[in-house]
Amino acid sequence: MITLRDAKTCQIVDDVALETTFHSPMICGFTMESAAYYLQELRTIDPWADAQRQHYPFRPTLMSTICSPATMPDNKFFRWLTDLGFHETVVFELNRMAGHWSALNLFFKEPQGAQAEAAKNYLALHCDLLKEAWLASQEFTHNKQSRQISLEQIGTPACVVNQDFEVLASNRNFGHLMANGVVAMFGPKKRLSVEHSIMFTGNPEISSGVRRHEAEINDYQAFMASFDPDPLHEGKREGHQLIIFRSSSERRNHQEFTEFELKNLTPQEKKMLAAVQHGLSIRDAGDAIGIKRSRAFEVWGSIKSKLSISSSHQVRIS
Repeated sequence: MITLRDAKTCQIVDDVALETTFHSPMICGFTMESAAYYLQELRTIDPWADAQRQHYPFRPTLMSTICSPATMPDNKFFRWLTDLGFHETVVFELNRMAGHWSALNLFFKEPQGAQAEAAKNYLALHCDLLKEAWLASQEFTHNKQSRQISLEQIGTPACVVNQDFEVLASNRNFGHLMANGVVAMFGPKKRLSVEHSIMFTGNPEISSGVRRHEAEINDYQAFMASFDPDPLHEGKREGHQLIIFRSSSERRNHQEFTEFELKNLTPQEKKMLAAVQHGLSIRDAGDAIGIKRSRAFEVWGSIKSKLSISSSHQVRIS
């Protein structure tokens, strides 16, 4: 069992909300009924907190050597363990942070038995490796959380797919599109399918692999931008794609364009976009940035393609 503890209580074990918030704590080796009882009745009881604050188990510790159940004012947790046949616990601190620490708890049936002692010695030999593995798992969860937060900052439906168009992550607005049938996910790998009339911009050549289906709502365009989640392999293998869905008639301002969209614009195109957003016609915008009329319309055509817009009215700043 892996727990996150503060000064007084054992805060968490494995349930969905706490798992995503506090870096995947785990509980195993117990029946579903006993695990449910722990989650519902004992999760906030930590009879070892005081003892561990005094001893700081940086190395594996047999709890029988520092904490007697008879001295605990609330021994409900110990009675639960005893009823399940566990009489000894090895505790090993995995990580310490301000006000909290995470710990690995191994439960054994024989009090002060040879098996628990052997486990303590094994953990002691590999403590640094185990700590690094736990910290790596926390960092992995942090990265997943950061990715989700970034997706939610995009005000329109968005998802991340791999080269096979399997949806790896999505935001809440993407769920609204699914509810309307504009997009769908098929099979155990959640392969993306989009309404048949949706046009892709950004990386349209890649979109040929996406599935299509019929839907009543067909007022959307999709912008696609490549990125590689692993910088070590950037440019060496196929990366992931960020797909952003927008209504074809949606009015947009500069703050609503994402970093992925704007990075595809040239410096000249960014100047042109800013001029058009502030109310200039395409011709006048060209004059303002010092290019000829014919070139101005070429630049504007490139901007429309890259940003999935159909007219200047969609980007005017009111």
